[in-house]
Amino acid sequence: MAAGISGMNGMSARKVPGTDAVDVTWQYPGKLGIVLLPKGDDAVPECLFVANVSNMGVPGDLQGKLLLEIHGEQLHGRSFEEMLAMLQEAPRPLTLRFQTDSSLEIKKEQGASLLHRLSMRVQPLPLEV
Repeated sequence: MAAGISGMNGMSARKVPGTDAVDVTWQYPGKLGIVLLPKGDDAVPECLFVANVSNMGVPGDLQGKLLLEIHGEQLHGRSFEEMLAMLQEAPRPLTLRFQTDSSLEIKKEQGASLLHRLSMRVQPLPLEV
């Protein structure tokens, strides 16, 4: 995803200078088109990661990235439920910061298999937003 890309679905992306992070902004209400799962402890995960991209309007290279911030607020140290509430209550335009996770090598062709394996756990279920 290149710096300063705007999509026709009201989504734009901007690379964060000096990092491998990217800020993605959704302008309009509705589903984001990504499936999120916790990374780390289910009760207090480190963050959420994009297990799958379910909307063709969303760049596929978000798959495998970590969701670190919602509107500039870090997710680290929050419970899974707090993270979900932040996402569900966030106003539009909605800006999320994603970063590559070097410890979790998810390839696009492996995404469906990984999502299936992770969704077999009882708690928490994947969250499609």
